[in-house]
Amino acid sequence: MKVICVKTPKERAEEVLGFLLKYGYLDKSRKVERDRAFVYFPVVSAIPEFDCVEMECIEREKFVPFRQIAKKLGVEEAGLPRKWEKFGTVVVLKLPECLETRKEEIGRVYAEVLGAKTVVADRSGIYGEFRKPAFEVIYGNDTVTVHKESGVRFKFDVLKLMYSSGNIFERGRLIGLVRPGEVIVDMFAGIGYFSIPIAMKTEVAKIYACEKNPEAFEFLTENIRLNRVEAKVVPLLGDCREVAPANVADRVIMGYLKETDKFLPHALRCLKAGKGIIHYHDVVRAGQFPGEILERIKARIPRFEVLLVRVVKSYAPRMVHGVVDLRVV
Repeated sequence: MKVICVKTPKERAEEVLGFLLKYGYLDKSRKVERDRAFVYFPVVSAIPEFDCVEMECIEREKFVPFRQIAKKLGVEEAGLPRKWEKFGTVVVLKLPECLETRKEEIGRVYAEVLGAKTVVADRSGIYGEFRKPAFEVIYGNDTVTVHKESGVRFKFDVLKLMYSSGNIFERGRLIGLVRPGEVIVDMFAGIGYFSIPIAMKTEVAKIYACEKNPEAFEFLTENIRLNRVEAKVVPLLGDCREVAPANVADRVIMGYLKETDKFLPHALRCLKAGKGIIHYHDVVRAGQFPGEILERIKARIPRFEVLLVRVVKSYAPRMVHGVVDLRVV
């Protein structure tokens, strides 16, 4: 039977699989197909951002970890947490209120079935200026992990720092845009989400990675060493408005989602002679994208050319995380 498949080069297979699993696109009733150059992931519907083709995919016996987990716990599959994320050896899941009294047992079983050392429950998402997770450990005790994505290793503490797997496509997209010899300023580097993959997979000359949160900065510097990109990435601790170098960048990355527009004058200062490319991220109501974001930009930058607008992911009910690529002229 022919089904819709996402066709992706083998070197991007891990990255794309993570995205499909995260957003529930993968059709788990069909086998993944491969040839010499490509991997074909069966999906439940076409996805505009990807190359989708129709092809034969063998139906397989349904297997999902829920079956094993439910059997071990003695409950129905439908009553279990249906979504989780695994970062290295740490699993993050949302625990229904009705299962709170069994949270330690549930954590232990999820760890056994999914091959994790620690399981944490997501209590209320992300909060504060540094976007810290509100998580609780329900099994294990070591929340520091090394998460591998498309050959890049990210070490971080799941309890203290956010990891947005929903940005996986955006990371790959930026890699395809960077030209040899460019200088980049990453104004909100975090643990190196954008800076390190770009340094590893392009011929960028230099990336100045700014990070204000001392805990994130510690892992940023460790990840630079872990991925051996010390020659390309310069970590800068502090507010990007104070530590980002002026008049050096061909490209500026603004991966922040709170009043991003107030940082635009500082992004302009980073660009060589005030001209170049800015990747501007922001949050807006779904029905107001991209118009409201473009208005925010126009209020800060008089002359620019829009290169691309796209929704990165859903951010909250009726809210989207969007990106605008713009060229300042």
